[in-house]
Amino acid sequence: MSLGNINVKKILAMGTWVDFTAFSLAGCSVVPTSNAQDETMQVEMNFSMPTSSSLGVVDATPTPLAEVRPTPTVLLQENESKFKDFYKYVVVNADNVNVRLDTNTDSLSLGTLAKGTRCKAIARYEDWTLIDLNGNIGWIYSPFLDVTGEYTASYTHRECLDIVYTTARVYFRATPTTKDNNQVKLFNSDLIPKGAEIEVFAETDNDWLLGKYQGKIAYLYRGNTESLAEKIKMLFPEIEEVKVQKVVSLKKDSYLLYNPNPASKVIKQINMYQTGEVLDEFGDYYFVKSNEGFGYILKADFRELTNVCHVVDESDRTRKIYVNNDIVLADKVGVGKGEWYTPIGIFKIEKKYETRTMVGVKNRDGWEGEIEVSYVMYLDTSSVGKTGIAEHSSTDPEGNSHGCIREYLINARRAYELSPIGTDVNIQYYRPYLKEIERPFWRGYYNSSHSKR
Repeated sequence: MSLGNINVKKILAMGTWVDFTAFSLAGCSVVPTSNAQDETMQVEMNFSMPTSSSLGVVDATPTPLAEVRPTPTVLLQENESKFKDFYKYVVVNADNVNVRLDTNTDSLSLGTLAKGTRCKAIARYEDWTLIDLNGNIGWIYSPFLDVTGEYTASYTHRECLDIVYTTARVYFRATPTTKDNNQVKLFNSDLIPKGAEIEVFAETDNDWLLGKYQGKIAYLYRGNTESLAEKIKMLFPEIEEVKVQKVVSLKKDSYLLYNPNPASKVIKQINMYQTGEVLDEFGDYYFVKSNEGFGYILKADFRELTNVCHVVDESDRTRKIYVNNDIVLADKVGVGKGEWYTPIGIFKIEKKYETRTMVGVKNRDGWEGEIEVSYVMYLDTSSVGKTGIAEHSSTDPEGNSHGCIREYLINARRAYELSPIGTDVNIQYYRPYLKEIERPFWRGYYNSSHSKR
């Protein structure tokens, strides 16, 4: 991957490229094109498969790049990759076999397949097989499959661990080509918006990437993306792979560092309850990706969030729902304002109701009286002096609330189905350090479009 044509201003923006303003939750017009360099895309996650049943600051002078870096993690050689092509026809040999988003049993179940279901295998990773059933792709535990034949493909795969951001609205495709009518149906739109974050786990020799987006696995053309791994490695060469290993939240105010040692210079201070996606570990430190940038933070300053968790950012009114470290839903939400604020902290979902009558209190931005809402999940916020705070559907999902987290109906239903009682809900407010940096990139800093409170 060449680094010669990287745009510095785009490097500045790394870490906040998800452009939710371009993401129409009410749907968007699909403008199909056969040009792989400039195609369009979509956004759904309901893995509907035939013969299956669906489941339910400190300012600091940057450290010189010549500074001694940690020793990189030793990686497998290419011919030792655990991700291998496996072009076979297979049949399911047991009932109600889960198809999953990743290669472990804690990963999101995309659906189940009945005994006797026939499908195509694409690749294998250790004890798991990646299958394709009529354009629906997912992982099945290999002992539940019997090989019945083989087929040929015009492309090969190799492992590629990266996070990429789309540079245009693009289709997610079931095969690495634009020649077929192979667009993958997404959760709540027809196209992946510009700026969307895709976690990649493989690439093909014809320049396509295979990755995960909002609970789907499919291909997208490399030319419509920008690599986060390339940008991180320019500044932190010891980071060999970009893959989210866990989602964590700060237990107290802490510092983002240049190096994993207490003598390191500080990039900036980070506030309590800010979340991070752990990309690597070095001794007592995590290397994290967060709204604040990239860098090292002491492990002891974090707590790990539950396997299913919500991260709500009041600064840009967004929410991400993770299952086993994969983002399976990312959307715009409404939150409280002024005296009707939404509290910041880590809370748990303590009660759930498919429908609930809620009573509004009159104020200049609100309503009074009774209203029935759907997919209500109450949070245990009494410890911070707030009661009745919930995530729920709304006819005005991006408007100001009385403290609750408002959602579009289709997203509220999906969140309700994904989230058991006890799910962590981390509510944070990101205060950007710099609006724009008109100078060569400083490690860990980037410009931001987030508004200030």
